[in-house]
Amino acid sequence: MDYAEGRRPRFDVGRVIERTFGAIGGNAVTLLLAAAIFVAIPQGVWGVTQVRLMTTDGVDFGPVNFLTWGVGWIVSLVCSVMMQGVATHAAVSDLQGRKATFQQCLGVAFRTLLPLIGLGILVGLGVMAGIILLIVPGIILMLMWSVAAPVLIAERKGVLASMGRSRDLSRNNRGMILLLFVIYVVVSWVFGMVFGLFSAGAMAASQVDFLFLQAVILSPIAAALLSILSAAGVAALYVELRTVKEGSGTGRQEIAAIFD
Repeated sequence: MDYAEGRRPRFDVGRVIERTFGAIGGNAVTLLLAAAIFVAIPQGVWGVTQVRLMTTDGVDFGPVNFLTWGVGWIVSLVCSVMMQGVATHAAVSDLQGRKATFQQCLGVAFRTLLPLIGLGILVGLGVMAGIILLIVPGIILMLMWSVAAPVLIAERKGVLASMGRSRDLSRNNRGMILLLFVIYVVVSWVFGMVFGLFSAGAMAASQVDFLFLQAVILSPIAAALLSILSAAGVAALYVELRTVKEGSGTGRQEIAAIFD
């Protein structure tokens, strides 16, 4: 589609969804490998730990176990940030018409690890404070900073600069971003229900202990798949916002020109 000079494309929810699955399909091996390494395996190990911490009276929170929980939480945080870095770079590169290798994505994830952790802490604290203030301010802040991570990764900005850039990119489109978040929540809910039915069927067929099956195998797989969807979705949202704000068309050449 041709756009008149000076006229930019409008935000399109369908285009974001299409780009999300296009980015996933174009980087399936990289994203699945990253999800296995940084989500499924750590959560599976953590699931084994949780099962072992369980007693007949509930969870044993002795000093050693409490330390185990703390270490597990830190490892989970680092791995989730690494997954975000790998998936975002792969998806944004694909949406620009470039192909990023797993090694390149991993390098970007390591380079942005500490800034992404700092960004996650600041955004999390801000959204939490907003939610305490009657919920609505927290939702607004969440929408405002929704693409701060892709900005940090793709544009190599600092933490505060990335938050400011995300605020500017999301301006006038936060209602549409909220709609996308609602769609993601619904999809996650349906996915959870289907996976729950599958879990029940697998337990009945194999007669494996349900707690072990759920914590060590099924939940890590579900988390890995959802992490791919969410990371690719945020990357597609970032590209769409840049297209709307700065682009002259929605094709790959026009998108690539934005990042030059």
